[in-house]
Amino acid sequence: MSSKIIHKLEILNRFARRLLAGAACFLSVAAMNLYAHNEEWATPTFDVLPLENFELSISTSYLYRQSEVINVDEIPVLNRDKSSMRSAEHALISRMSAVRNLDYDWWVQTWDPDSWALAKAKYASHSYDRNFWIDNWKSSFNGKKLSLKHKVEFGGYVILTYMFSDKKMILPAWSTLSFLKNKW
Repeated sequence: MSSKIIHKLEILNRFARRLLAGAACFLSVAAMNLYAHNEEWATPTFDVLPLENFELSISTSYLYRQSEVINVDEIPVLNRDKSSMRSAEHALISRMSAVRNLDYDWWVQTWDPDSWALAKAKYASHSYDRNFWIDNWKSSFNGKKLSLKHKVEFGGYVILTYMFSDKKMILPAWSTLSFLKNKW
């Protein structure tokens, strides 16, 4: 995930926590008031009207464009010297070619520095090192064909859906890419 999306999710998470904290404060005042009305306190703190139920609904709307990839049965595996980052599709094909060539260093180079720093920290916390990824790629993608399926564009982001498949299985996946510093 790009660092901009992660930042937006963190802001949304902070908002949700503040909203829940506010609701907790409101409910604790209401609970104290009910306690006071049950005459378990020496004197009631204040009178209130009966509680009313409300519903809070938050909606976010995004404009986006979606297209389906047609007339492409399989994306070929590229060599590193043939790879390109000039479009989101080229960037995905280059990254997946690095995976299918089991080339960890090339795969790392397909990430923008900020996103790689975030991913690297997360991967390190799970002990996902070079050997983990290469072993994972061998078992998951070796001998499978790659097909690009959909493209969704919104803001400065592109989501590409794709599938790895063979006669026994289909593995759907997606990548979110953004254009940063003249690179996808």
